[in-house]
Amino acid sequence: MKQEVLDIIKYYIDSVDSFDYNNIIVEMLKEIQKIDGYINDKVVEYISKNMNLKISLIEGIIKRNKNLKDKLCKTIILCTGARCMKRGSYEMLKLIEKDYTHFKVETKNCFRDCGKGPNLSIDEKIYNGINSDNIKKILE
Repeated sequence: MKQEVLDIIKYYIDSVDSFDYNNIIVEMLKEIQKIDGYINDKVVEYISKNMNLKISLIEGIIKRNKNLKDKLCKTIILCTGARCMKRGSYEMLKLIEKDYTHFKVETKNCFRDCGKGPNLSIDEKIYNGINSDNIKKILE
């Protein structure tokens, strides 16, 4: 576990006498998530042990707070240039936001591959001709 993570947890354990677990834990987890992009099982176990909390409580807080992730989420970049929009990229954006919430979604004005759009990038790999049928295969 990274020293930064340990320092954050120690800060929250040491600096707060009596506190509202829910709000404090959420703030602590947000800070930890900034380091690795998600909250891993080892961090949850460490917090549980050192703050005398049930693992299920911490996991429940992570699941209820849509800004917290318990696994590394990939970033999807969807083209929203004029040609891709005409070919359905807006509909794909709505579909991704609705059905694939474990991904971080961003948009980019143009991938400069308009003839093959709508275009989508995941971890710098570009996919062309995205539609409701092939997006499921790509994202799962």
